[in-house]
Order: sequence, then structure tokens, then C-alpha cells
Amino acid sequence: MALTGSILKLLMALGALCIAIYQGLQLEPEKEIAERTPFIFGVALSTFSPIGLFLYVKYWEPKPDFSSACGKQALIGIAYLAGHALITHFFPPAIEHWTK
Repeated sequence: MALTGSILKLLMALGALCIAIYQGLQLEPEKEIAERTPFIFGVALSTFSPIGLFLYVKYWEPKPDFSSACGKQALIGIAYLAGHALITHFFPPAIEHWTK
């Protein structure tokens, strides 16, 4: 059971990262990938919801596409944390914590 929980958490993390990369690649498609790397990195950082919401507000007017991608990724980050908490609750680790 613990292995199933670990695999599910790994798949969720990889899915969130893949969505961030995909959203970053959709920004300014006429530029080369090397020039779009900061956008990809910014969107990937937005998975941590406070950073995502900060970038969403900060770039609302200058770069609305980037702002939208950061907002979407922040929501994905919130959903990821909720899913992670549920998986941790229903699939407890196989090794008991040392404080118990």
C-alpha cells in the first residue's frame, strides 16, 4: 500500500511539472526555447501557490499571458497539495515514524 501511495505522489508531481512546462512553452511561441526558459521556470515556480499568486498579480498588465499561466499553475499547486494530503491519509507510509 505504501508503494502505491509513493507512486501516486510521484505521478502527481511529474504531472504538475509537465503541465508547467507545457504552459511555459505556449508563451511567445515565435521565440526559441532558450529565450522562453525564464517563462517556463517562472510558471514551474508558480506550482508553489504563494509565488504563483504573486506572479499572477505582478504581471497582470505587462504580460497577461504569463500572468494567466502562473495563476493556472498556482491553482494546480493547490490541487496537488490537496491530493497529496489525501494520498498521505489513505496510503500511510510502510515505515513508522521515529517519534511514535
